[in-house]
Amino acid sequence: MNLSGKKYPRIYSISTVGIRNHNNADLLIHPLRTDFTGQSGTGKSLIAADLPQLILTAGKFYKSATQSNDPREYNEIPLKKFSFAYAFMNIEIKNGKFIVIGVMIKRSPKQLHPFIIQGQMGIDADKNPTFKPLDKVIRFKDFLANEEMLTIENFEKKFDKQGIYISSFFHKTKEYHKLLKENKILHLDLSDDENLQKTICSFTSNAFKRKRNCNRRKCF
Repeated sequence: MNLSGKKYPRIYSISTVGIRNHNNADLLIHPLRTDFTGQSGTGKSLIAADLPQLILTAGKFYKSATQSNDPREYNEIPLKKFSFAYAFMNIEIKNGKFIVIGVMIKRSPKQLHPFIIQGQMGIDADKNPTFKPLDKVIRFKDFLANEEMLTIENFEKKFDKQGIYISSFFHKTKEYHKLLKENKILHLDLSDDENLQKTICSFTSNAFKRKRNCNRRKCF
């Protein structure tokens, strides 16, 4: 039996900033197994399925893993007192080396801004696709200043002199997915819509632990 868990790259932590049910939190993920327990409505599926789905798929074809008579939109995920919120994952690509992928979720207008944080300027899916890892993880507090949530632009100003660079991929999701595939964060190129729909179906069906009404050819 493998007791060491998943090798690299692997999810080291999931963090939230201004997200309903969780507000500001850093949740460490064990490389072997992590269970989220709690009563109904406490945000288990949000952490285990919805936020990873948004981060990895950049929101296209989004479907919440929580059963509901009405569709749940991702712009309802920020706490009502905020106009936007963040969810992100530290990915450990080798021992003690990290890159960050995440999303800024805007309530109105409904928008999702995927981003990548790593250690060099000017990453490009065609010309400069290789991430430079960070020596430390990014935590929820890094997105706050004087207890106020930073915009992506203000995060950039806060950290660029420390060699920590954030790149936004708003309206550039194909480039975002190509970079994740090129750096082996994803094993599928989610810039292909068929691969993307398969992945979303996998998130929702695994969260329900039963079959959903989705085309079997598009499910893992």
